[in-house]
Amino acid sequence: MAAWALTEVTAEAGDYLSFATMFVQSNDLFYAPSDRGIALFPNGLALEGDITDLVELWDAGTEFNEPVRLGGEQFGTIDLDEVFSRHQDVWQESPAS
Repeated sequence: MAAWALTEVTAEAGDYLSFATMFVQSNDLFYAPSDRGIALFPNGLALEGDITDLVELWDAGTEFNEPVRLGGEQFGTIDLDEVFSRHQDVWQESPAS
């Protein structure tokens, strides 16, 4: 059963939508758009429809990546000096950086 929500946004040309939501169950992965966010008026026209392809999976880089649903290290501290990076493969164990 898929879960979804419809959200209405009031915006004008030049506005962007930005958000982040955790990929559960993972150590420190989250979904968010890249760069400044999602342009709501690309080419001067209001953005409509499915924007799934504008959202990417990111790795906060604060914890060792363990296989999804098999890792026991789900908590940790956040180092604000860490740089976020796109996560390449959520289904395989990755080496610590």
